[in-house]
Amino acid sequence: MNGLSLNLKLVLGGQAFLATRGSGPVAGERPHVQLLNPAGSGKRGVLTKIHLSSDVAEPISLRRYNTALTGAGTPINKNGLAGTGALQLRDQTNPILLGSFIFNIRTQALVQQPLTFGEWPLILPPGVGLVIGIDTVNTNLVAGFEWIEIDG
Repeated sequence: MNGLSLNLKLVLGGQAFLATRGSGPVAGERPHVQLLNPAGSGKRGVLTKIHLSSDVAEPISLRRYNTALTGAGTPINKNGLAGTGALQLRDQTNPILLGSFIFNIRTQALVQQPLTFGEWPLILPPGVGLVIGIDTVNTNLVAGFEWIEIDG
């Protein structure tokens, strides 16, 4: 019950967010979706879950990339009346994979693959971005993120 109470407190406090963004297909380019915590945000993003899907059964790569991608989406506050948060959801295609490699996730084509961080969430401090990319050109990539924002 304590875990549920803490989660509900974060949602009611307007600190819990979710967002989904797609990228591609563009001939000769690889799709990317990014969750970015802008420098100077004053918040730490605590990433709790990622949902991934693509057109092809190829590894999807998690990468660190701190430069904002060009396309922008609007995150949804899980408490619908609480406004927007600091973290940004972005997308872009590029001829090469962007960012520094963290790890790959193997997925099936057109099957949503959840990645849950559980007790060990991924922290995005101000100025840090996480990019999801796939090393296949001219394909679709959809990534959804769930996170909370805390001061600091």
